[in-house]
Amino acid sequence: VTVDSLPTISISKTPTITCSGKPSLLTASGANTYTWSTGTVGVSNIVSPTTNTEYTVVGTDTNGCSNSATQILLVNPLPPVTINSGVTSVNLNLGQSITLNASGALTYSWTSGNISCDSCASNTESPIANIQYCVSGSDINGCRDSACLHIVVENVCDVFIPDAFSPNGDGQNDEFKVYGHCITELTLQVFDRWGNQVR
Repeated sequence: VTVDSLPTISISKTPTITCSGKPSLLTASGANTYTWSTGTVGVSNIVSPTTNTEYTVVGTDTNGCSNSATQILLVNPLPPVTINSGVTSVNLNLGQSITLNASGALTYSWTSGNISCDSCASNTESPIANIQYCVSGSDINGCRDSACLHIVVENVCDVFIPDAFSPNGDGQNDEFKVYGHCITELTLQVFDRWGNQVR
């Protein structure tokens, strides 16, 4: 009776510690064919776990002898990156400014929105059209996540017409003026209480 020894199976992992949802490469050695606990068949197995996960591979050598190996892949969570505490959409009037505060990470990189400072955690912007600001944040483990804030810019034209004025020279309400931040052309007609136009 000839007894063949079992193959010695091992698993290597790249990287050794990963970030949640990021791909890692598991490579088996010591046998001829391999079947992984995930259902993958072959030497290599690309996985993307979101938590610490144990993987097993069964290796079979040319003699038909099989053995197994197990490897735990450690997973770091992604940083909880947010803009303005998780707000996803804001409406602004044309001419208004907004301060964008990124939080949840160690370093930041703004990836869209034509931002003033690409690497700052806080920026104050005055968009003139609908725009989306996105930031990517990295933590101490090198794990990255991102967040976006959509800005809707409304062209609201507010016009104020006073209903009285006091031209007495005291410096208060001496002139009758129409106010508005978006007026480009103005035609004003004043009528008295009887409907007669005042010239």
